Amino acid sequence: MIQALLGLLQMLATGLFGIAALVLAVSALVRWRRKHKPVVITILAVVFGSVAALIWSVDLFTAETTDREEAAQAFYANFDFYPPSSVRDIKAKNIAIYDAVGHYMAFTYEDWVFADVLAHDGPLDTAYANSPAFDAIVNDHYQKDHNRPDWAVLPTGRTNMILYKKNFMRHSYSDYYLWVDSVAQMVHLRVSYFD
Repeated sequence: MIQALLGLLQMLATGLFGIAALVLAVSALVRWRRKHKPVVITILAVVFGSVAALIWSVDLFTAETTDREEAAQAFYANFDFYPPSSVRDIKAKNIAIYDAVGHYMAFTYEDWVFADVLAHDGPLDTAYANSPAFDAIVNDHYQKDHNRPDWAVLPTGRTNMILYKKNFMRHSYSDYYLWVDSVAQMVHLRVSYFD
């Protein structure tokens, strides 16, 4: 709720500063055509336009952490147990844009931890590498995902299967993808949903 309110305030502030910049720019142009020197108005138009662009560029809908303690809380929220100390690296990113939400997580692979995750989140379907289902998942949910963090690498060439499920939440659409990166020995999770 607070995030939606902040997003609305961001759009309002951007709109107000943008309109003010436009009005000042038009005023400066009119004064210039009348042979006046609109230096102050031109500077104000640039300042207001810059403030509008700065406000719009702030991303209020994304939260990302690579801090282990904060990420351990996200791990617990996803799987209902805290990661052991042997899971050294945990990275998490959450993004919410209006009614769409995405969760990304990567953590150090431990076979028994992975088994506990599977026990918690199963049953899951399997898409094997080089199958149409695997290629469709990579294309539609990884390559086309512009919100995917840099550390969330593509599964192609790094795993032989993706475990998944769809429409498992009380939302209009939801999906879940889990796979083990055999190159970096990391588990990758991607969950998204919208209403």
